[in-house]
Amino acid sequence: MKIYLAGNMAGHRKSEVNDWRETFQLMMPSNVICASPFRDKEYLNSDRIIETETRDIKHPFNTSKGINRRDFNDVRTSNLIVACFLGSKEKSLGTAVEIGAATMANIPTIMIAEKGNAHAIHPMLEDCCVDIVETVEEAVFIARSYLCLPPYFIPKSQKTSETISKIEVGDIVEVPEKDSLGGYSFALVKEYLGESRLGRVREIHPWGWCVISNISNNEHAGRYFKNQLKLISKGEK
Repeated sequence: MKIYLAGNMAGHRKSEVNDWRETFQLMMPSNVICASPFRDKEYLNSDRIIETETRDIKHPFNTSKGINRRDFNDVRTSNLIVACFLGSKEKSLGTAVEIGAATMANIPTIMIAEKGNAHAIHPMLEDCCVDIVETVEEAVFIARSYLCLPPYFIPKSQKTSETISKIEVGDIVEVPEKDSLGGYSFALVKEYLGESRLGRVREIHPWGWCVISNISNNEHAGRYFKNQLKLISKGEK
């Protein structure tokens, strides 16, 4: 299965518009391909403003044909399109064209945008989308349902437990035995953390996932969403 992650690019820096793509992919099973228009575009790693500061860079995927053909191929070969316009600095014309192409090919599109976002209130774009939501988590919930996958997070309408909300950097937590994020199988979890599956929270990302490290050597041991973790003990303040 394949999902194309469309959305804001022009006028933004990669750091401003790529986090949601990484988060979305983390919330999908490892056998689902999440195709990003950023892939194989190493010239964007310098955090230049896209188009404004990158237009003259010579690269196979920085030409009109290079961009169009690969992106349209991604649309055509995907089971689902997710288009994120959160924090749009300008209208994303390319993504609008991709949504239109997906509609013509009967490929469903989920839009992520704030209330009042110019893309969300445009009647043609609104009509082309099967749903418009305000968070990545809600988009994941709908996408997994469209692909006949079980829900993987606590929907916005449900309360997060008090224990989960209190997980902080430095805490000792137990990671899940199965279906870990980022493609980490249980075998790898055991390799990194041992049979106890205990790790230390090294970082908490704004989107809600945690970087976990081995307690003894502080080596990276995977990323997990807070609602997957069981709090064992609080870290030292």
